[in-house]
Amino acid sequence: MSMQSQIQRAEMIQRRLESLGYTVLLNQRGPELWMAECFYVRAQGSALAFRRPVARQTGKTRLGALLAVCGELGVMV
Repeated sequence: MSMQSQIQRAEMIQRRLESLGYTVLLNQRGPELWMAECFYVRAQGSALAFRRPVARQTGKTRLGALLAVCGELGVMV
């Protein structure tokens, strides 16, 4: 899979998670290590209440980390 198609697929997966109400944070931890964390956000009045991450996974690429998070959450992509 080309680098461009990996990036597009990762963006599509991130949008899918966000459409389900998750906030996704992606961090590059090293040259070949990405961490994806998902938080479920609920509105409390005018403020947003963040909880602890509901899923946290690492992968060699951004796409790999996002796919691992989807697997942990049981989200089909």
